Amino acid sequence: MEIIKISDKKDLSLFVNFINKLYKPCNFYNVFTKKEFKKRLKKLCLKDKTSTALIAVKNKQVIGRILYSYQCTDNDTTCLFSFFDCINNKKVSRQLFAYIFKEMEENNINNFTSSWYPFENDLNNGILIDGFDNPPTQNNSYNYEYYNELLEDVGLVKLVDSITMKIQSSPRLENILYEASNIVSRRYNLSIKPFNNRNYKIEMEDIKKVFHMYKNIAEDNNDINELEKYLINLKSQIDYRYFLIAREIETNEPIGFVLCLPEYNQLLIRTKGRYKSFVYRFKKNKVSRIIGNKLCIIPRYQNTELAIHLCDVLYKNAKAQKILEMEIDKLPEGNNSIVKFIKRLTGSTVKVYRTYKNR
Repeated sequence: MEIIKISDKKDLSLFVNFINKLYKPCNFYNVFTKKEFKKRLKKLCLKDKTSTALIAVKNKQVIGRILYSYQCTDNDTTCLFSFFDCINNKKVSRQLFAYIFKEMEENNINNFTSSWYPFENDLNNGILIDGFDNPPTQNNSYNYEYYNELLEDVGLVKLVDSITMKIQSSPRLENILYEASNIVSRRYNLSIKPFNNRNYKIEMEDIKKVFHMYKNIAEDNNDINELEKYLINLKSQIDYRYFLIAREIETNEPIGFVLCLPEYNQLLIRTKGRYKSFVYRFKKNKVSRIIGNKLCIIPRYQNTELAIHLCDVLYKNAKAQKILEMEIDKLPEGNNSIVKFIKRLTGSTVKVYRTYKNR
C-alpha cells in the first residue's frame, strides 16, 4: 500500500471519484456536485496549495482518502481534516493519519481536529455517528458506521457533537401551530409575506435590520455583511415560499424572518452528484423535505409566539407543495433553547455528528 500526495489533475480525479465505488452499495450516497467539488479542490490543492489531499493506493486501486489544512492563530496552529473516506480496514486509516501526524510532528504542531469543511471553514460538519438509516441532510455528509471505530483507533476522541432534528406533519403539530398563531393574530397586527426578490434592496435591508437587532450587534458589523454574502450564495437554492418576513402592519417595520431551503440533496442523489438542469427544472417539485436554515426574531417579540406564527405560515406553504417534513441540522447537543423550541413543535433527534480531536 502507498500513500500518495495529490499533485496533478489525474490524481485529483482519483480522489474525487473514490466514493463512487466505496458507496456504490449504499442507498445514501455521499453526495456533492462533482464538477463544482473538483473545481474547488483544484484551487485548494493545486493552485493555492492551502490544503493537502492524500489517497491510499493498493494494486492500483484507491482504498482511502483524506484532505487536511492548517489554521494559524496568534498563539497556536491547528491541523484540520475533512473528506476522510476509507474501506473498513484499520491498516489503511492508520497509514493515512500517520502521514499527517508525522508532518505535524516535524513542524511542532500538536492540535488536530475534525471535521473541517474547507469551502465554508465550518467546524460543525462532523462525522455521522448515529442515524445511519436516514439520508444525509443537504450540505452534510453521510458515512459508513465503521468510521467512528477507525477514527478512535488512530487516537481521536470526541470534541463536540451536533444533532439534526426532524419535524413531521401531524395533527398534534397542526394544533400547536394553530393555537399559537391565533394568539399572535389576536394580540398583534402583523403581516407575514415571502421575500420579494423584485424589491431586493429594500427586502435585504429589512433582513439585515432584523438580524442586527436579533444578534444585538452594530449595523456595520461584519456578521451582517457576511449574512448578505451568504444569502447571495444561496440564491439559486432559495424558494421564496419558504423565505418569510414578518412586519408590523401600521409601521411596516420588520420584526422577524424565517428561511428554509428545499432539500435538493434528494435530486443530487438521483443524478449521482451530477448537476442536470432538466432534473432540477422538472423534478424540483418532487422534493419532499425542507431544511431549516435561519429563524430570527427581534428582542421585543421574542417572548411572544411570533416564532411559531412564522412556522405556521411556513408549514402551510410547505404542505401546499406536499412537503410534510423539515430537518434542522448543526444544532448544539444538550437541552438548549433552540432544541426545546423544536421539541415543542414535536421535533426529535434523527442524526448525530461528531467533531473529533487528538488526545
